[in-house]
Amino acid sequence: MLQKNDFVLKTAIRIYNALLTYYMHIPNPDSLSDEDWAERLQDLEFIRQQEKKASEENS
Repeated sequence: MLQKNDFVLKTAIRIYNALLTYYMHIPNPDSLSDEDWAERLQDLEFIRQQEKKASEENS
């Protein structure tokens, strides 16, 4: 069971790193400290929520 959870965690991190690269233009998210990585991910979540809200208001 541990191997499955490890795979899920690694996959999630890979997806989050891809999102940070695409939306935040961070070329190598792995180079960030854990704290900075988490903060950038929170920033991205906030930005995407604001974009969604603006999009819904304009519909």
